[in-house]
Amino acid sequence: MGLVAIVISLIFILSIGFLIRIPYLDFPIDEDFGFYTYLAYFRKRGASFLKDFWWGFPPTMIYLYLIIERFFGGDVKYVRHLSNFYNLFTILATFILTKYLFDTPVAIIAALLYAIFSASPYLGVYSCHAEGFYILPLTLGVFAIVHGLSDFQPMYFLLAGGFIAASFLLKIVNIVYFISFSLFLIKYSIWYGLYFSFSFLSIIVIYAFLVTRNFKKDSHKLWIHHLIRLKTSMSYIDNTLKAMWKIFKFDFVPIWRETSSIIFLALLSLLHLFFVGQGILRNILILWALSTIFILVFQRVFRMYHFIPFIHVTSILSALSIHRIIEFSSGLSSAMHAFIISPLIIITFSALIFNIYNKLHSLNLYRRDKRTLYFQKADQFFYIPEIAKYIRERTSYDEHIYVWGPFVQIYRLADRMSCEGFLFHFIRPYNRWHTYLFDGVLKGIIEKRPAYIVLIRPDFDMNILLQITGLEYNLERVFFNRYRVYRLKGKISEPMNIEGMEWGEKIRLLEYLTHGSMDYRIDDYYLKRNMYEEAMNEYRKGLELNPNDILMKFGMASLMRSQKRYEEAFNLYQKIAKLDEKMEWLHLEKSITYREMGDVCHAIKELEIEERLYPGKADTHHQRGIIYRLQHYYNMALEEFNHTLDINPEFEYVHHEKGITYREMGNMDNAIKEFELEEKLYPGSEWVHHEKGITYREMGNMENAVKEFEMEEMLYPGKIFSVYNLYSTYEDIGRNGEAMAGFYDILKNERTPVALRGACYFHLGRINMKEKKINESIKLFKRCLEIVPGHIKAERYLKELIALDSEVYPKKSYEYTDDKNSPILFI
Repeated sequence: MGLVAIVISLIFILSIGFLIRIPYLDFPIDEDFGFYTYLAYFRKRGASFLKDFWWGFPPTMIYLYLIIERFFGGDVKYVRHLSNFYNLFTILATFILTKYLFDTPVAIIAALLYAIFSASPYLGVYSCHAEGFYILPLTLGVFAIVHGLSDFQPMYFLLAGGFIAASFLLKIVNIVYFISFSLFLIKYSIWYGLYFSFSFLSIIVIYAFLVTRNFKKDSHKLWIHHLIRLKTSMSYIDNTLKAMWKIFKFDFVPIWRETSSIIFLALLSLLHLFFVGQGILRNILILWALSTIFILVFQRVFRMYHFIPFIHVTSILSALSIHRIIEFSSGLSSAMHAFIISPLIIITFSALIFNIYNKLHSLNLYRRDKRTLYFQKADQFFYIPEIAKYIRERTSYDEHIYVWGPFVQIYRLADRMSCEGFLFHFIRPYNRWHTYLFDGVLKGIIEKRPAYIVLIRPDFDMNILLQITGLEYNLERVFFNRYRVYRLKGKISEPMNIEGMEWGEKIRLLEYLTHGSMDYRIDDYYLKRNMYEEAMNEYRKGLELNPNDILMKFGMASLMRSQKRYEEAFNLYQKIAKLDEKMEWLHLEKSITYREMGDVCHAIKELEIEERLYPGKADTHHQRGIIYRLQHYYNMALEEFNHTLDINPEFEYVHHEKGITYREMGNMDNAIKEFELEEKLYPGSEWVHHEKGITYREMGNMENAVKEFEMEEMLYPGKIFSVYNLYSTYEDIGRNGEAMAGFYDILKNERTPVALRGACYFHLGRINMKEKKINESIKLFKRCLEIVPGHIKAERYLKELIALDSEVYPKKSYEYTDDKNSPILFI
């Protein structure tokens, strides 16, 4: 292949590599890297790094983005342009290395594949992550190694050590490459290994010295930052194979859909290199591929961008497969071509074209309405700017805000500084190192009193925050039924002295402060308060911005279900299925809807589909247990709940359901034990005190019943069914005045369901009967029957009370009893 042809091919490939990423210019930076890419903003606002903000990331990335800011400005688009331009060098390095290992056609194919497949939106290329930067020095390092082995030049091993050190300084997991290449070179020649290791370690030592010297007095704080980041990160990553597999599936499935062809072809190459044997230079490629896979697994997180180095090495390996297939086919007979090679080539290239079409189709953002897109982490693109705008319009430039969650973008868009310097949240389980974060966040809130607190994630208890800081916040709005936004009301008490606390006490407060779910989810604030109109408005606003938001469609379907608008709920399920027919939770949600409709058969069928698509899911068994309980198959229900606990011993609400099941079986002692276990595992669990109260009342223990109902009301005030049961118990123990006042309060609430309004009139009628106010009782029972026709007890009481009309029966007297087997009238 001539020089001119090579140059033209590279220009074409580089043009594709550049243009295919341009549509991402307007995308927000991914949350984990927002701190890097918004450095310019924080510097503009006068922030001093290390003093005002904790790094927690390799200093190399900080320096890299500060250089970008210095020469290109702080606009995110410039950051993206530079990242895009930087990627062109990675494409060139891929071409150079592959050409050296194999030949020009393989190198051309490898560069083209990487240029196209590395732009997959499912790899998170709209984020300027470390993986996108360290592939270049890593590729150059591998090139220096193979060049040195070919020419027997020690200088190349010094260069290789330097390049691998650069990739390590960009992300520390790349220590794996250093170890694997060092062992390989030492086995080949101890001097080569020593040259490589000396270069690597020298650069690391010099870099550490320069960084430490640069920060002088703050150097200890700098290294403490990184140690805390490492310690806290290692503690929350689940090591179990089951947890790792679940995380792997979540991100790898969409990546597989867009890159399956090159992964499959790379596997063919890898197997060929293993079994056929290609010499020492080709063994480097095998070692590189295996080390990349090991790093991917070793990180145990499997975020989208973690797959980019893997896609890079598979591009080279798959290019080799493609070239081998073409090369192999040229020497075969026409019959072999017709029946074996041609079909193989057609299948291979069809798979490649299909993958590439999917990418180009999803990246065709120039003319398409971005609202029609369906991509991961779209929250930052559609919703976060709206929250930032809302805060910016209601605060002054000098006020601070606090974002509980990873979206650093809010600070830049709202143009309001954070009150603390971490810019990332706590992740359980907590250890001693989390107390540094605790001090920084809580101290920042106490001292700077942020005007707004935004909850991106729901695991943050504002009542506990009040106890710690003395600051009261009012919930102002739940944006899109997803993000809670609280406004500072004022200081109502003195804050705790957190600096004087022992670390064990700080961890205890952390657990109380963040005891909720760590998952992103639709918020149920409006639903719990029957504020259906407010909830619907938020859903509509969200779906106007992003009609393809599946989570929001699920939330709207739940709202329809709570209003018994089942047909509309199923219409939404159909829309979700059109976006992704195998969407997780779809059949589970449909099952719950069928169950509430009373269609048990279809509810079970939907659970079977969910189980088939996502086997071993605790939620499926939990929902099946609820269905069996409703059918009074109590033993089968308990089996399902126990199976749920076998899958996930910490599954929330399973002890709640077991408690209800035992109560319905008449086993009150076990019911109370289950409720107490739920309360122990999930302090402040909603409804647990309510159900305990019902159980105690059925046991005849009215004193404890009242305590539990009052506790539920204190923790979750304003829940209509909770206060209804509380006032009913007040009536049972003779606290009639409080009961009457309570029932009238419920009736004043316009959102009280019809059936509950009728029940309140019934109880008021009974209380008036006890006080021998016959005429008033008659009016109340009539009102009850107007609302709930056919209320048996109300009809019976009304019939007997009418017979007590003093004008007709002047000599009759009245005594009340609620025993339905005894007369309620006495002469």
